Amino acid sequence: MIGLFKGAKGAAAVIILAVLLGWGAAASLTNLSTPTYKGQSSLYITLQSNKSATDLNQGSTYVQSQMISFAELASTPVVLDAVISELQLNSTTAKLAGSVSATIPPNSAILQVTATNTSPQTAVDVANSVATHLGQLVTQLGPKDTDNKGIIVVKTIKTAVLPTSPSAPNADLNQSAGALLGLLLGTLAVIGWRSYQSKRRTAEKLESETGMPVIGTVVAHDGTSSTLLMVQDPGGLHAEQYRRLRENLRASLASRDSLCVELTSALTAKTVISAVNLGVAFAETGVSVLVIDADLRSRRAWGNLSSGGGLAKYLSDETETLEAAIERNSALGIDILPAGVTQEPAGKLIASSRMADLVKSVRGIYEVVIVNTPPVLSAADAVVLGELTQGAVLAVEMSKANAGRIGESVACLRISGTRIIGLAVVRRHFGLPLRRGSAAKRAGKSYARVG
Repeated sequence: MIGLFKGAKGAAAVIILAVLLGWGAAASLTNLSTPTYKGQSSLYITLQSNKSATDLNQGSTYVQSQMISFAELASTPVVLDAVISELQLNSTTAKLAGSVSATIPPNSAILQVTATNTSPQTAVDVANSVATHLGQLVTQLGPKDTDNKGIIVVKTIKTAVLPTSPSAPNADLNQSAGALLGLLLGTLAVIGWRSYQSKRRTAEKLESETGMPVIGTVVAHDGTSSTLLMVQDPGGLHAEQYRRLRENLRASLASRDSLCVELTSALTAKTVISAVNLGVAFAETGVSVLVIDADLRSRRAWGNLSSGGGLAKYLSDETETLEAAIERNSALGIDILPAGVTQEPAGKLIASSRMADLVKSVRGIYEVVIVNTPPVLSAADAVVLGELTQGAVLAVEMSKANAGRIGESVACLRISGTRIIGLAVVRRHFGLPLRRGSAAKRAGKSYARVG
């Protein structure tokens, strides 16, 4: 069934199938419904007068003003009890009233009496009988002349005739509506499925589309952007996912002692994977770790740094020392070089020789260096920094995975000569509990940074 959604022919087949199902369902419901018939008779009401045109005009005005009241008389017990008695119906006044109605065409003295019944003959008989007894009642209740005779004249201008087809259900209308609803639902199903498929992909499909291996799958909690998963729940699923990514990185680079990688994404910034958490995963193995936040475009400061501290100040101020720029966090077991905030163009600072010298220098000091960068498609920084590292890990959030953007990001990195180590796939899963331990409190939320 899923295969039907593929291609134009598959989409057309789904829509046609939906139309046929909608038409068939409507036809079935129509056949199962009990048909009802309508009988309709019409009365013309006027005043009998032999006087002047003015009197006739006043009489016509009087009739017009009373038409609504005349129509309401059609469903009164006086009329309906007489109908039940005449036709010997097995019904009550209240039940019969629900099947009888009287309507008035706009600006007319015509009263249309309609009766509905599952029997066409009964519908006709009731309509004609109601019209007869209603006319009698109107004449009886209307004004009298000097001889105490009613001056309202009620004439039957149309008697109900036996209907040839039921008034409800309307088979043609129902089947057309069912087919139209099927067309709408089928079209929405195709559009929805394709939209869903474009956003939700399996790791195998991503590998096939991009030609890149998936080296890790990280389950992201809804609080990922503000939590240190590795220290809050070191024995949980989140931490294990980072450890698997760590080992796959080592295997991909065939190195356990020296590693320098770039962590970036296609277009979605700062919502998919934490460079700090990955750094803590490496630090667990006893190696020295430095996490560099090279995303100067976010214009946020980490930790206790002022707006001018961190990498931004180091790159723009030649008097700033690397020792002063790096923050050491004993609770996390890693060192961090925050981005800081700068007024200078971020691209200029990242592409400077001072940045290249910095990466070269720290690679000689630390066993593991993780460089967090802006998304590939939003800035050239990832391309520039990719040349300074052993390779890039491209983070892809499953719920937002777009093959076109991922492919474009891969192409950009390849053209620059950056080695793409693989994809780090992020699956969102809400509601997973996180235990907030003392280690997390000592580390402080100020270092939580999604990269």
